Amino acid sequence: MKNNGLLSKQLAALTGMEIISKTYPINKPDDNKKTSYEINDNLLRFYYAFIYKNKSALQVLGAETFYNEYIEEPLKQFISFRFEEICRSYFSLNAISGKLKGITNIGTFYYDDSTTKSSGEFDVVLQKKGIETDFAYDVYEAKYYASPLSQGEMYKEAEKKRNLKGLTLGKIGFIAMSGYEKEDDLFHCITGEELYN
Repeated sequence: MKNNGLLSKQLAALTGMEIISKTYPINKPDDNKKTSYEINDNLLRFYYAFIYKNKSALQVLGAETFYNEYIEEPLKQFISFRFEEICRSYFSLNAISGKLKGITNIGTFYYDDSTTKSSGEFDVVLQKKGIETDFAYDVYEAKYYASPLSQGEMYKEAEKKRNLKGLTLGKIGFIAMSGYEKEDDLFHCITGEELYN
């Protein structure tokens, strides 16, 4: 779109109607480069992710073939992002009900580590008041797998987090939809079943 201010007006209108929401990592609230907008309604999100850009293919191929060719594989990634959102909602509901105390924010966490030359975003992060720093972070990885999460992957993910500079780490946890090959006392392990209870 042309840079005439129309986009910001449209974003404000859609945000006001709660069709979209503005999202950003909890550690970068004022960084416009890390800010994004997401469609709130899952049906609309599905429509724009799969149908809108491929409408002509749907008409030509029919529903079953269209599903097989355009939806079946990418649907797993689509659901995995929704799963991360569900995990954040789980912690939010626990904080609201008083089961989870001392949390000052819940969201994602962006990191950019020049030492390891890596950058990315943690799925689910609970921010709390730190002892030696302003904040400490409990970091959870959401895993929407068909099979149980392996202990080896848990250790590998935990090692990445421990080696990051500038992150005051609290708990490391995992939320695995299909459970774990073996739970480990070093980590806070939540299963898909616990998430939905």
